[in-house]
Amino acid sequence: MEEGTPRGSRAPRNLTHHSKTNPRISPKPHWSAPPRPAAAMISDGLRTKTCQDQRALEQKLAPRYAAFARAPREDQLRNLTLLRTVHVDFLVSGLGRLPVEFICLDASRAWLVYWIVHSLALLDAAHPDEPSPEDVIAFLRRCQHPSGGYGGGPGQLPHLASSYAAVAAALTIGGPAALASVHRSSMFDFILRMCVPPESGGGMAVHEGGEVDVRGAYTGLAVAHMLGLDKGAIAERSGVVEYVKRCQTHEGGLGGEPGNEAHGGYTFCGLATLVLLGRADALDLPRLAHWVAGMQGAVEGGYMGRTNKLVDGCYSYWQGAVPALLRAAGGALAAQLPVPPFLRGWGGNEVVGDGGLDFDVPDVMDLPELPRALGPREQLREAQRGELERLGRQLAEALEEAERVGEEGGSEEGPDTEGIKESLQEAKGAMEAAEASASGFLTEEKAEELGTRLPVGEGGREWEWAWGNAGALQFWILRSCQSKKGGLRDKPGKGADYYHTCYCLSGLSVCQHGSGLVLGPQENLLVATDPVVNVVRHRLAEALQFFGDRPL
Repeated sequence: MEEGTPRGSRAPRNLTHHSKTNPRISPKPHWSAPPRPAAAMISDGLRTKTCQDQRALEQKLAPRYAAFARAPREDQLRNLTLLRTVHVDFLVSGLGRLPVEFICLDASRAWLVYWIVHSLALLDAAHPDEPSPEDVIAFLRRCQHPSGGYGGGPGQLPHLASSYAAVAAALTIGGPAALASVHRSSMFDFILRMCVPPESGGGMAVHEGGEVDVRGAYTGLAVAHMLGLDKGAIAERSGVVEYVKRCQTHEGGLGGEPGNEAHGGYTFCGLATLVLLGRADALDLPRLAHWVAGMQGAVEGGYMGRTNKLVDGCYSYWQGAVPALLRAAGGALAAQLPVPPFLRGWGGNEVVGDGGLDFDVPDVMDLPELPRALGPREQLREAQRGELERLGRQLAEALEEAERVGEEGGSEEGPDTEGIKESLQEAKGAMEAAEASASGFLTEEKAEELGTRLPVGEGGREWEWAWGNAGALQFWILRSCQSKKGGLRDKPGKGADYYHTCYCLSGLSVCQHGSGLVLGPQENLLVATDPVVNVVRHRLAEALQFFGDRPL
């Protein structure tokens, strides 16, 4: 996906359904040892690349999480520290001249600026002297196209996504000079030119002649919001409400275009677009909340982006901000949506509120049971208990058969009882490891012991984290996504980069200020970001005041 917005996908897994009558799948011999279970994934016996990758990730993480659970509290706190200094050093190194291998990101230079300056702002770190804030704004001016909008680099085609990145970066740097550097009138004209009339399908193209997707709608409306432009005129010209509505899938999430599969990045973009317009009621919100809740990994604690994919640190924001968007959609909406039944007790967040909505929200309790790869800790335990019982029955049958073969003699080969015993032992170990995983051992009470609670109100908790385990998400970011060399990453085994640093930190900020929990030392608390446009709140407020009464 070009221009840096929600990229690659990761999400629930284990939906490796296959036909029992498939002639290409030969039945296993009656006495073969069963597939060895991983810490959480309940295998159906079909080996796929996704299952193997998921198994490998869980086998890598579960022992680490188990060791953490056994460690003294002092060591636990030390291992939950946000490594601010090395992250700042990593970020500052990207604002100057980059190595030649970054040439592939030439069309994403505006994004690089945004990812870095936003991450520094979240960390409450000072902008470096070289390049200075004035130097960065001068570079962004060179990316601004005479006909409106910003390209990914100087002299490049204007693009809604890079326009979002450039405007968000200018707002984050802040100050009258930075804000005045944006040509609001030509930007508004550019956004209007990208609108696709409703009679032609609606939505917004990302550039002249470019693709039409939810990413274009979000970045166009987010820019309009940050600059105080007429969002209603844009919505009317593009029919964007109906367009986004058509992107919601049977799963509950949204795809990039109508007919595409549900994807975490596009779900955020679509919901945020409608939140900006005050029309989140156009979506089936309970079903959307149900889908997002199922995207949190039962072992890892992080979020996935699509069904049957792996967790990825960037979805800490793309998926983790959805409860905040629902809150922004209707005041008490996050509390009014009942917790999906399969999440009750997962972190102790059973929240049913009251308060005024001006539209009806159907009760999630009336939804049919939706297929999902992994549910909460309780569902995971139940599935693993079933696996243990199955293996136990198979072992008992094997021992009986071995005894019969021994008594009768002859040439018949007995069952592989040792192999079954080994699988049974491994299954028991897997269950114990899962119990010590982030979403297993990190109950709400344990998270309270390892963190602090923010006060309710200004700078503190703003809603109940009703659709997931806030402690487990922060644990995933702090334990699995930080690089000791600086920066944050997709997952263990991957290198840190500016994109993942930005969205891991953004997700951490939203989770901290949303749930009111700061896992680890209190110094881990980040600056609050606006969950809808992802600019630190105090800078966004300054910009909205600056542009408030200014004519185009």
